[in-house]
Amino acid sequence: MFRLIYLKQAKFLALIIALFIQGCLPTSQRLLSVNELNNSQNIFDTRQKDVFKRISFQELLETLALSESVLIGEKHTNHNHHSAQLLIIKNLAAKLSPHQIQKSVVFEMLSTNTQDLIDNTQQRLIQGEKLTPDEIIKLIEWDKRWDFPTYQDLIIYTLHSPYKLVAGNLSREEIKMIVNGAQPLKGYKSTDPKVQERLKNIIASSHKIDPKESMLTNLVSAQQFKDRRMAQALLKSDFSVLIAGRFHVSNDLGVPLHLHDLAPNRTSLSVILLEGDKNTMDRLESREDPRSIFGSSDAFDTSEADFIWILPQSN
Repeated sequence: MFRLIYLKQAKFLALIIALFIQGCLPTSQRLLSVNELNNSQNIFDTRQKDVFKRISFQELLETLALSESVLIGEKHTNHNHHSAQLLIIKNLAAKLSPHQIQKSVVFEMLSTNTQDLIDNTQQRLIQGEKLTPDEIIKLIEWDKRWDFPTYQDLIIYTLHSPYKLVAGNLSREEIKMIVNGAQPLKGYKSTDPKVQERLKNIIASSHKIDPKESMLTNLVSAQQFKDRRMAQALLKSDFSVLIAGRFHVSNDLGVPLHLHDLAPNRTSLSVILLEGDKNTMDRLESREDPRSIFGSSDAFDTSEADFIWILPQSN
């Protein structure tokens, strides 16, 4: 009896620590060059309901630079997504020239209990010390469940850049508190029962869990506590960028709702990076329902993002 309870809790803890949910779409696979990304014709402004307006990369940057927080949602394993994120961050840094503006990049992949280690490492690099990627991994206590080579360029650039590198995720100890029953999250938009129900359905589908399984309530709670922590991290700087899984940046489900609850006057824009090809974009422009293009009914809705960028698979 006790062994069964322990195994169930262990499985739950593994799920809750590694929880990230994302859609995927079968498509061609190739790595894009910086020039291809700079000249991409695959970016859409979706702020006007059910309208997909193609814009250039420069037009995207001009709009993002007017916001106080930029949330970029990725598929964690897609190298093209990380290349696009890096290009956005580099170009925004150039546009936000006044040195008095505090700038940060918040990463879902780092837990907030490592922030002192990150700050120390960044300071050492700013002072000119040379550190190898392997040394950086150890110094910031990078969680090996995240593939560091996939994020290496983003992390190393940020550590050397005008941005402060900020950890945005829960620590393992905090996750254990959620497992054992933390106090319910307080909010308004973020805790709407409709939001929590949809999150429950997505998590159940993503992790192949019975929708009636009682652990789903705590999984939803963990997802929302993660989003709340990332929102809090974004608010610590005048201008901030979030690197996170796609659903974390969803206007309907994720961090934007928590930003609204915590700081309703804070301006933010979400960019969701999706996988697709020319056929995907043709279907979008023909005004086909995006939910049918990207898979299940929970795969994508125009209200989720302010901008979407369609990029091919990389692996």
